[in-house]
Amino acid sequence: MATIESAGIEETDAAVERARRAYPGWRTIAPADRAALLHRLADAIDARRELLAKLEARNAGKPIGDARGEMQMVVDTFDYYAAAPERTLATRSRWPAAWR
Repeated sequence: MATIESAGIEETDAAVERARRAYPGWRTIAPADRAALLHRLADAIDARRELLAKLEARNAGKPIGDARGEMQMVVDTFDYYAAAPERTLATRSRWPAAWR
């Protein structure tokens, strides 16, 4: 299995603060580049899907088939949101041509 550190209030607050500081940088990334990053994340999860499913099954005490299905849903979710800029921006003429 795996070992993770437990987080208290200070660690949680620090993680939230790191996310808050990272957000302005994330906003400057062009939608197509964000999409590529999310697709890479989906691919990385997919490449480790069986391991992640086994960890989830052990963690939650659920059948491995259910955990495999959940891991596929995670991959599908990241792929779905990676394609969101294309779905959204394709219909908005005010966006720069490079984003369409």
